[in-house]
Amino acid sequence: MSLHFLFLATFITLLLAPRGNAQEGWQIGMHQVPKTPTKGLVHANGLWVGVGLSGKIITSPDGVAWTCRPVLTRQHLNTVIHANGRFVACGDNGALLTSTDGIAWEIRNSGSTFDLRDIAYGTGVFVVTGTNDGSGDAPLFLTSSDLLNWTAFDTAGKFTTNSLLADAAAIVFANGQFVVPFPNQQTFVSSDGLSWERKLTNLDFDFPRDITYDSGKFYCLSLWGTCASSLDALTWTPIILTQHSTFERMDRILVDGSRMILTSDDAFHTSTSSGEFWSKRAISSPSGNDGLFGVARNGSRYIVMGFNGSAIVGDNFLWQAVYTSPAVENFFGVHHAADTFVAVGKRDDFEWTGVIWSSPDALHWSLRHAAPGHLNSVCHGNGTWVCVGEAASGDATLFTSTDLTNWTERPNPSNYNLKDVIFANGVFVAVGGSYGSPMVLTSPDGIAWTARTSNARGILAAVTYGNGLFVAVGERESGNAGEIISSPDGVTWTRADIEPPAALTGIIYADSMFLAGGSSGYRSSDGLAWTPLDNLDGGSSGVGGDMTHDGSRFINASSTTITPLPAQGTLKVTPQHGFAGLSICHGEGKTVIVGGNQFVRFRNDGDLPAAPAGVAAESSTVTWLAHPAARGYQLYHRQAGTHQWFPSALPCSPSESSRLIKGLLPLTGYEFAVQAITDAGLSELATASSTTFHDLDLWRMETFGSRDGEGDGADDADPDHDGYGNLVEYALGGNPFARDPRKLVTTSSDLVYDPGWGGWFNFEVSFVADARKKAIDIHVEASTDLVNWEKIARSKGGAPAQLLGDTGEDFGFYDGYSGGASNPVREIIVSRSGMLPFTPENGKTFFRIGVEEAAP
Repeated sequence: MSLHFLFLATFITLLLAPRGNAQEGWQIGMHQVPKTPTKGLVHANGLWVGVGLSGKIITSPDGVAWTCRPVLTRQHLNTVIHANGRFVACGDNGALLTSTDGIAWEIRNSGSTFDLRDIAYGTGVFVVTGTNDGSGDAPLFLTSSDLLNWTAFDTAGKFTTNSLLADAAAIVFANGQFVVPFPNQQTFVSSDGLSWERKLTNLDFDFPRDITYDSGKFYCLSLWGTCASSLDALTWTPIILTQHSTFERMDRILVDGSRMILTSDDAFHTSTSSGEFWSKRAISSPSGNDGLFGVARNGSRYIVMGFNGSAIVGDNFLWQAVYTSPAVENFFGVHHAADTFVAVGKRDDFEWTGVIWSSPDALHWSLRHAAPGHLNSVCHGNGTWVCVGEAASGDATLFTSTDLTNWTERPNPSNYNLKDVIFANGVFVAVGGSYGSPMVLTSPDGIAWTARTSNARGILAAVTYGNGLFVAVGERESGNAGEIISSPDGVTWTRADIEPPAALTGIIYADSMFLAGGSSGYRSSDGLAWTPLDNLDGGSSGVGGDMTHDGSRFINASSTTITPLPAQGTLKVTPQHGFAGLSICHGEGKTVIVGGNQFVRFRNDGDLPAAPAGVAAESSTVTWLAHPAARGYQLYHRQAGTHQWFPSALPCSPSESSRLIKGLLPLTGYEFAVQAITDAGLSELATASSTTFHDLDLWRMETFGSRDGEGDGADDADPDHDGYGNLVEYALGGNPFARDPRKLVTTSSDLVYDPGWGGWFNFEVSFVADARKKAIDIHVEASTDLVNWEKIARSKGGAPAQLLGDTGEDFGFYDGYSGGASNPVREIIVSRSGMLPFTPENGKTFFRIGVEEAAP
């Protein structure tokens, strides 16, 4: 093995020194545009395309009638453009999607896991901007000519933050250059999207939110409502926004000649005089929220997208609100019985209006009843449907019907919200309550109800029946703890001898076992003795809230299939449908999930696209064969021996057939899973497992794409020509492909003199070393003549450094941590000190740091 050095010298007078998902065979039961913000909007090829929260994509031919498009990611999408024959949308956690027609979309791999804010196209390349790291002190620029291969421009150390967020939120291409404005009166510009230059300007915005170009001028809008124009993007002239509120946060700017539109979280502002005079427009919406986001134009038609999914259309600046939908239903409960699916909830009209819908097939739904209150749950027994919920007064509300058409509100003794109701063993049981006041009601017929005493201590959220027992779960102590109670008849209740550390929100009995879930999970064969379910951290495992069983597996309403493993007393959580519903049921060979924003999805049993073939893994690299119907892939991983996947799936483009997963632990077993995203939804999982390489080889793979140590990846190579070889860059945390803005190693010297007792000197070298890097040895050597070197201290395989041999009293060292528990930084300091006067031997000290691969 070879040894690699970094030389330093210290003199008394001179200091010298790198958490998306589509539906899995799932169909839409109620076609409804989500009433969520549409953050980006564009018009091209005769189509308006909007993107927004949770992967929302909507389209319209006229801006009035809108259609939802299949959701390929759960990440928030921030903007969309049309350029070079494609629609391109980007969003949080590196989300990137493309489409040729705005209707059928594909996931692309941006190569980043950070939030992407804006996109521009020019000189044959796309440039995406965002934030480069979690600390927010380095902006992100990604450049690609084909939307497949991306190049990142390293901005670390090239931006002066002064405690301001270095978020590249806006970019425009105009006048032959890309322009990205930043705080602290600075702007990045580039003619090709690859080579960037930081220029000083007079644009004093704390947070430049959007930038555009029209009729020979750049226009920039700040988050806090200041606006300016410029001919060259360097010298800016303020535009006074006269009716802007101090607390109004701005979002987008559109300029069309003398017409200007600014959107904000309070209203939108228009001007027909190039910004000299402004009108503040606050068009009321049914939700009472006037926040506005995306804005675009086509000819004389302008559209501003509202917070609640509305579209405000201005033909020739004559504005009218055109809402994408009436007030939608939010469903909290769904049940199947008597060959019918019934969903209950409340109307999103800021009124206390409870709703009941029914369907024979989960596809065709009819409104059955609307009355004051919020309805949470529904069940069927003895020919009677029963719905429970909460009245506007906070008391319980309860309705019954024998035909789903005629509903009667029934008196009940509960003063508190009812959360769930079931029929079993010849009796209806409803549960609910408040903290310190649990509520259990029973009824033989759903009409006459009796309050029962239980020893629960908080809100009961769900109830089920099995193995001759009613079992209810809930929460206490404001959700900081949960509990389980059981009863053979619904009258006499016993509290389980277990103290769940968090609220339980769901309970089911199927496959000869009870499964209780929430942010923790428990199982029981008899409803009396409960066992915590393990997870990635060895504690109890969250299995979500409401659950059902489709005959072969448990499925919860919040995106996963749950497979208990009886022999181990554990459970396996598998990503499945990829959306967070609120209630779930099974019947007629279908699984149905309901939730907010009129969310209804169903899947036929067995209706699963086939898994990708040929999945294999080596270390942290996963490979698979192309799936013929894939519009993208999702890649999951978890440590071997655990039963919960890492929560954020990695999106992969349809052209990818391999992916290196960064950030895994060295020499650790992992299981990987690949799903294809198809028009029919997510496929079955295909899995593979492997053990990762040691830490140095993992770094080589992540940095150079290979661990063969050749070419630019050789240990002594210096691709960025900054004087640090690759092995030294690895040891000290540098970047082999970018000149490190900070010094990886620092030196210092001190001189103290007192006429009474003489003088003292100290020469010192310090550097940061990661104790987790076990595959290398680091040592420090010292010399006074650059010929004869003495090893002073050594750290082997990440172990604490130690002084070597008989170094005398002149040398000392420190190996410790700073930065606090949340961000510990290990620093090694080696020093040489002595008394004055200087001699030829002690008047100077050279240090060098040696790095070599540790012996196996």
